[in-house]
Amino acid sequence: MIKGNLVHLRPFEKKDAEIIASKINHFETLNAIGRPFPISLFEEEDFVTMAMQQYKSRKGYFFVIEENIENNIVGSTSLSPVDFRNRSAVFGITIFEPKNFEKGYGTEATTLITGFAFNILNLNRVELNVFEFNERAMHVYEKVGYKKTGTRRQFYYINGKYHDAYMMDILAEEFFDLYGRGTIPKH
Repeated sequence: MIKGNLVHLRPFEKKDAEIIASKINHFETLNAIGRPFPISLFEEEDFVTMAMQQYKSRKGYFFVIEENIENNIVGSTSLSPVDFRNRSAVFGITIFEPKNFEKGYGTEATTLITGFAFNILNLNRVELNVFEFNERAMHVYEKVGYKKTGTRRQFYYINGKYHDAYMMDILAEEFFDLYGRGTIPKH
């Protein structure tokens, strides 16, 4: 378990699929992850199984985000795929329900998993993609230290319109300059 002040990250368990499927199907959440239609329990069970297999094989690291007071699941985060040869990974995060937006959960989870990438996995670079309309997420990523590195033009189509996606990344040295080396920072 990776513990912060507000949330902790733990690996997925089979029982999580039903809880997540009951929380994730909000338009704003699905839109932010590039999913234009609801996620079924069957799909979520498949996703959880895949996440557990990747974690076990060390090809990817998937975590449930739980808030610290009542241990309620509020989101999920991942580093997948992880490329140990080039010491890089792709980061993803979702806070499931709008009632849990803007509480600091996403910022702390982003900081925790990025610290895990650099201090525990010894990676050098973590990247992500974010849709242009997801300003809340971009703010979080920039706050943690990620930098915009490029644009994928007209990358995502929803509601009759194409949207750009931005590529962002952070290097280990940039993260260590902000948070120090050797510990997983709490935000």
